[in-house]
Amino acid sequence: MRPKTFFLATTIVLLCLVVFTGPVLATPSAVTLFPKGGTITEQATLTAGANTLTIPARAVPATLSVQVNDNRFALSGATWERIEIAHPEKTAQIKQQIESLKQKKAATADTRKAVAAKITFWEHQLSRNWEKSDDALAVGAALETPLLQGYQKQTALSRQIEEMDKEIAELEKELRKLTSGQENQWAVRIALSGPADVRCPIEFSYFFPECGFAPAYRLNAAMAKNAVDFSWDADIWQNSGVSWEKVEMTLTTASPSFDLVPPDLSPWIIQERPQAPVYRSSMLMAEKSVADAMTDQATASQPQPVLKSTTTQWRMGKRSVTSGEKQRFLIASRSLPARFLHLVRPSRSTKAFVQASVSLKEPLQAPEGEAIFLIDGTMVGRGPFSMEAREATLFFGQDPLVSATKTLVSKKSGKEGLIATEQTIQWQWDISLENHHPYGVTAQVEEPRPQTRNKAIKTAWTLDPAISEKKSDHQTFVWEMDLPAGKTQTIQMNVQVNAPTDMNLMPDM
Repeated sequence: MRPKTFFLATTIVLLCLVVFTGPVLATPSAVTLFPKGGTITEQATLTAGANTLTIPARAVPATLSVQVNDNRFALSGATWERIEIAHPEKTAQIKQQIESLKQKKAATADTRKAVAAKITFWEHQLSRNWEKSDDALAVGAALETPLLQGYQKQTALSRQIEEMDKEIAELEKELRKLTSGQENQWAVRIALSGPADVRCPIEFSYFFPECGFAPAYRLNAAMAKNAVDFSWDADIWQNSGVSWEKVEMTLTTASPSFDLVPPDLSPWIIQERPQAPVYRSSMLMAEKSVADAMTDQATASQPQPVLKSTTTQWRMGKRSVTSGEKQRFLIASRSLPARFLHLVRPSRSTKAFVQASVSLKEPLQAPEGEAIFLIDGTMVGRGPFSMEAREATLFFGQDPLVSATKTLVSKKSGKEGLIATEQTIQWQWDISLENHHPYGVTAQVEEPRPQTRNKAIKTAWTLDPAISEKKSDHQTFVWEMDLPAGKTQTIQMNVQVNAPTDMNLMPDM
């Protein structure tokens, strides 16, 4: 009897192992995060034959990559299918707990309202105009204890509601971890060929869109030390339903690509450009020329080149990220050498804007993200920031203690020559620059340079002080001036335009 009993027991155990063997347990070991989405790498130990792994429902199974880490084994195949989540009972239990707590919270809130109504009634009795003071004293004495108990009960009920809110939030957080907002998962069937008595370690990776990172920058203009204090954080998030515990994390600016075959070449055909149609309408005051129409058509049909920077990766070491939460990690912090100027454009505004010219030995490689801008620790604004080169110009808002005012001193016009064949217009402006700081600053003043669209129109000017020839160009006058503390400096602009008298000029700025 004993051998039969032992054989029967052994058979039952083996059957249970066959029937109730679930998916192989795998744990995330590395993550490569893109701004939107990421590649998750997990590790598992499999056996020869068929094995089942699960990955989140929003993973992209077509991107699955499997690496066998034992030369005695070979990958025979991999397939996948949708399955129900592995813990529906626990999910249902948590949902029931949440619903029960919400009902209990509603009942407690109703009780608190009733207590508050009693308190209001009792307080009203105390504020009544009693005919006899003895009556008022008697009522006050009678209500002292009920009021105190009412206040205490109201406070206790409020605390109970707060505690229930916390419990509901924790349960909802746990529910998100279990389901990741989904009701199923992918079952990945991996078949291995190899020795039957050995376990094989593997790594498999897949693209998961429900994760990513967003750069968050802090730029502080430290003008006293001619530097911009730069710090870069990354807000990292994931909704896989499983916490990432001490995974090797890498951030990259690359776009994920899983193409298996190269793209086909497009034929390069050189031929005569077709004649562009010309449409005429009596409703139009002017017509577009044939040449303009052909130019527009050619521009629209040609792809426009887009320059992209090289890909950069940041290896962050081992990090932990909880599912359903956003966590911030410091990526880099450094001081960027900078030259500060106060940029003014008096013809457009009296305001002076703080400008920092940053020059580095190596490119910064900071992808676009949200930044806060500060001057000496005081926040002046928010805005987008990116820098993927060695040089950049940054603005830190306006400085109310520096201003520029442009004043028209005179404007003259007339005709010259015996037969009055030429007209002349003369302007004289003064630009006043004021610095109310207790220290000196450098100002860069920019004004539009007069440009003509006809050779018959002649321009001339005198500028005091002279412009910076290095910074000025064909359309802009640029001055760079040191403004002493508490002082005012002036720029004088004299401009003259000569043109034939039959020209109807539009010279005003």
